[in-house]
Amino acid sequence: LIASLETEEIAMEKPDHLPALTALLTKSQILALAERSDVQLLYLVEGKGEPALDTATPTDRIGPVWASSGMNGAGRTIAIIENGNVDHDNSYLNVLNVQRAGCDSETEHATLVASAAASTYATHRGMAFGASILSAGVNPCTVPEIYNSLNWALDNGAHVVNLSYGVNSNTSALEWNDVAFDYAARSRSATIVVAAGNWRNRHIY
Repeated sequence: LIASLETEEIAMEKPDHLPALTALLTKSQILALAERSDVQLLYLVEGKGEPALDTATPTDRIGPVWASSGMNGAGRTIAIIENGNVDHDNSYLNVLNVQRAGCDSETEHATLVASAAASTYATHRGMAFGASILSAGVNPCTVPEIYNSLNWALDNGAHVVNLSYGVNSNTSALEWNDVAFDYAARSRSATIVVAAGNWRNRHIY
């Protein structure tokens, strides 16, 4: 398949750890691919990632977990996948020096999400306040690049990957990123956390 596309001089990308290709194709090229026996699935991947965390529960029940188990995320790394990066100057976050630059530089939303996960602020602690934060920016801000950020995070030691971020697809059907992230979760034994319910009646993947 790759050789065939190369003969047509079609620019393509082969995401790491995923049996798939992404390419910019014309309608006739898409129809031709649909006839090939070595192509199992075709997805039209469009849209730009955007923040998904706009509401949250007013309380949590993490206190008893800290008290009974002593677990607070110490020794663990949480990756935050966003268009932007987490603020390295936030004194209540242990942000690792290594990062994948996002297309929107440092953003309030990325820092807010990281704080919900691992803030050390005494009054409003994060769920795992002992954890380190790995800022995995998405750049360019395209759907396949979200998957590349996931792989970068896992390659750089993330134990948990958080996405309070996604693409409004206007459908409840599985999309390319759904399948890609499911593949990563199974093939790389990855723990992936996704914001759910924040956009109410809007579909997000």
